[in-house]
Amino acid sequence: MNVDPAKAAGNGPVVGPSIPTSSKPYTANGGCLDKSLGLSNDFSFPPGGVPSLRLPVVLTSNEMSLVPRCRRIYAHAHDYHINSISNNSDGETFISADDLRINLWNLEISNQSFNIVDVKPANMEDLTEVITSAEFHPTHCHMLAYSSSRGSIRLVDMRQSALCDSHSKLFEEQEVPGSRSFFTEIIASISDIKFAKDGRYILSRDYMTLKLWDINMDSGPVSTFQVHEYLRPKQPISCVWLLF
Repeated sequence: MNVDPAKAAGNGPVVGPSIPTSSKPYTANGGCLDKSLGLSNDFSFPPGGVPSLRLPVVLTSNEMSLVPRCRRIYAHAHDYHINSISNNSDGETFISADDLRINLWNLEISNQSFNIVDVKPANMEDLTEVITSAEFHPTHCHMLAYSSSRGSIRLVDMRQSALCDSHSKLFEEQEVPGSRSFFTEIIASISDIKFAKDGRYILSRDYMTLKLWDINMDSGPVSTFQVHEYLRPKQPISCVWLLF
């Protein structure tokens, strides 16, 4: 048998053209995926088609969230539902108001308050109006305003007396004589009042209007904004039903 000395010495081509090249896919780490050996590219754990364990995703945010925490309880000062709470500009006191009384609190004293407004009559049958809202003046710590169910706003100066039975100014809209009825009293009830930031104006809300008041002018509102216009044609019909 004749042997080619060049090939025997290893100087010839290692792979001839008749030998097919391998087309097996290789992974980055040098592994080989051979489907003929039953291997696959499923790297899930555990393998075999079983879904992988899902871990909870923790979301992180740079925004700070404020969580309220009860620091002090102010109790045993009201016999009726509280409708308003207002902080004073002095940063030391606040008021709480119910239907008949307004109490003054110190933030550091939770078991004692001072009654500054009391509209409760000696005989409850003589009661004609209740307090609906109260708020401190934003800059003058000695002044506050409160509204009533009869559509009036009273401005109170706490420097006048300890019990502010009298008011320094009264804001109410002038009405036509004989136009007041049970129904008009209901829609005239003020639900809330708010001072402007500069303390010059007061915005009041009743059932049908928003009214802007100037505390230096108690003759009437500066502006009136109508709301619920679709209910105005129904007002006379409601008045007729109230007669029965």
